[in-house]
Amino acid sequence: MRDDLDAACLRLAGFDFWWRAGLISCDGRPGHRAARSRPRRHAVPGRERVAPEVHDGEAVQMLPALCNGELDVVVLESWTHCPTPIPKGVQVKRVLHEHALLAVPADHPHANLRSANLADLQDQLWATCPPDTDTYEALVQLLRTNDHHEIDVRYYVADGATQLRLVAAGLAVALIPEMVATPTPPGVTLLPCEPAATRNILAATKKADETPQARAFTRELRETARAT
Repeated sequence: MRDDLDAACLRLAGFDFWWRAGLISCDGRPGHRAARSRPRRHAVPGRERVAPEVHDGEAVQMLPALCNGELDVVVLESWTHCPTPIPKGVQVKRVLHEHALLAVPADHPHANLRSANLADLQDQLWATCPPDTDTYEALVQLLRTNDHHEIDVRYYVADGATQLRLVAAGLAVALIPEMVATPTPPGVTLLPCEPAATRNILAATKKADETPQARAFTRELRETARAT
C-alpha cells in the first residue's frame, strides 16, 4: 500500500495546485504519514507544481488537522472489529478492504491447518506494533474477544516486514494484513483467521468543503490501489 500511496503522490505532483494530505502507514508501521505539498516552479512561467513532503504522525493528530483545514485528506486504517472513530463533519471513502492473516513459523503446530482458530492460540508469543497504535489495539481487542485473558506481546516492532522475520526465526506469531504479507519470507506460513480479521483503508475528507485537490488525490489513490 505504501507503493500505492507513493504512486498516487507522484502522479499528483505534476498537477498545478497546492494539496496537503495526511497519510497513514499502511505497510505495517505504526502512525500516520502527513504529506504536505510545497510549490515548485516549472517550465511554464507563473505556474507551479506541488512537491509532496511526507511526515509521520498519529491518527489523533491527523484527523484534527483535517478538521482544522491543515490537511486536505487523511488516509487511515480502520479494523472491522475495532473501527477508528471518525469526527463529526468528516466523510470517508473506502480505498480497499482486506483480510489479516496469522503468520506462524513453518514448524508451528498450526502450520498445516487450513485456518487458525484464534481461541486455540493461547500461550503464544506475539509480535505487533507498539502500544497506542491502531494495529496494537486491534490485535488486543481481537484476542480478548476470543478467550485470551493473557496476551504475551514479546516484540513491539514498527513494521510488518520485521514482524515476519521474527516469525520466520520461530520467535513469535503475528497478525499481518494481506498487503504487508507479500513477499512472504521463507519459513513463514500464512493462515486465514477464524473468526476473520479484516480492515479497511479509508480516505477521509471534510464534508463541508472538500477541495478539488482532495477529490483528485482520493481518485488517484483508489485507482492506483485497484490497479495493483
